[in-house]
Amino acid sequence: MILITNYSTHFFNVKNKVTQMKRLFTLLALVVVLAVQSQAAIYLVGQSPVGLGWDPSKGIEMTDNGNGTYQYVVSISGTVYFCFADQLAASSSDWSTFNSDYRYGPSSKDYKVVTNTDVPVGKNGDYSFRFDGDGTEYKIIFNLNALTIRIEGNDSPEVNPITGDCFILGEIGGNTWAPDLGVKMSTTDGNIFTTTAATTNLSDYSYFSFTTKLATSADDWGSITDYRLGAQSDADYEVTSDMLGTEIGLSAFGGTTAFKIAPGEYKFTVNVNEKTLVISGNMSPIDPITGDVFVMGEVNGNGWAANTGVKMSTTDQNVYTTTITTDGANVDENDGIGYSYFNFTTKLAETSDGWETISAYRFGASDVDYLVSSDQLGIDLSLSNYGVFNSYKIPAGTYDLTLNLADKTLVIATATGIKGDVNGDGVVSLADINAIIEMMLNNNSSTKGDVNEDGQITIADINAVIGIMLAD
Repeated sequence: MILITNYSTHFFNVKNKVTQMKRLFTLLALVVVLAVQSQAAIYLVGQSPVGLGWDPSKGIEMTDNGNGTYQYVVSISGTVYFCFADQLAASSSDWSTFNSDYRYGPSSKDYKVVTNTDVPVGKNGDYSFRFDGDGTEYKIIFNLNALTIRIEGNDSPEVNPITGDCFILGEIGGNTWAPDLGVKMSTTDGNIFTTTAATTNLSDYSYFSFTTKLATSADDWGSITDYRLGAQSDADYEVTSDMLGTEIGLSAFGGTTAFKIAPGEYKFTVNVNEKTLVISGNMSPIDPITGDVFVMGEVNGNGWAANTGVKMSTTDQNVYTTTITTDGANVDENDGIGYSYFNFTTKLAETSDGWETISAYRFGASDVDYLVSSDQLGIDLSLSNYGVFNSYKIPAGTYDLTLNLADKTLVIATATGIKGDVNGDGVVSLADINAIIEMMLNNNSSTKGDVNEDGQITIADINAVIGIMLAD
């Protein structure tokens, strides 16, 4: 009996010691957690509202409240983007380490934070938060214990996505993906919008969505997020041939998913209120070879209009020729020379602003505003592919153009003209004197006005024209 009692006493003593040890370890763990929390730092990183720019080595250290929460008070006006970090990178270029080891952000790109609402935050990744402020003061709170953020202050300004406009974003009408670039659709009531346009890609899928507002710069996607309409379900939602002419559901505003469609020329109809899309047309590859070629742009007295061009001559629908006259109306600030711009199309639009309907038929230079210098006259110049319509830039003058569609080459040669015919109308008259005076007033150094070929345009050139007129 005594033995049993001693054993029981010993058992309870051991149990008590184990219980005490567990409590001790729990207490120590709590102390460690509190110590870590008290030593941790949280930084606010971003272009706004921090104002330091997107630099992983720079951030504003938030105030430690001592209970696992951190705060930063700042006035916010307009749309801002930011994230958090528990450590800054060693250099401004070390985004890799910053994103993988230090950064806290949302689960999706440019996640919109609503005031006075707890929002989950996670570690690792490269997404940022977005917030729209009304210019007043806001308190940004980071909760390390709950892994949430919260912005306290006035409610974010209400966004009305109904603007009276609708644009097609993406690879339609010769465009690419940019928030400030879109095909503007027509409307009579501000609700139903229509346009006809060709896909930018002629041999592969083109991707597109819609927006009721365009951004002011090519990288400001966040400013139009609330105005965007996309596919109702999957991203890259394929529009198949059996869906043409039928209603397709659009997402709610704020949807950033895209549609994809095979090459073709289509009519798009969007009902903004009902969030529906109808696409009609012929789903077949576009053949830009029409048998015609037109010179578009600032030639022969024309301006830039989608339904205007100088038709080139051909006998085999491969080699096309014409003679153009350019007036050099655009004076370059760097060299003081007047230039004109032009490119080509195999089809003209029905209206002057119908550029999107001919985008698949247009082509031009191998680079943007390609300068045709004197040493490039008479040699083969490369042409772009269809759907890429860079312009040639050339001084005032009269030129013979020879275009080879098969070889995708263009030869520009100085046309044999009448000496003294400055304005290119085929006769030497007082109009040519007026043209020289205009060039002198505008500091236009076009070779057309240099009648006496002394390298400059002066009164001597006017006298040369008068001499030619008297001789005739």
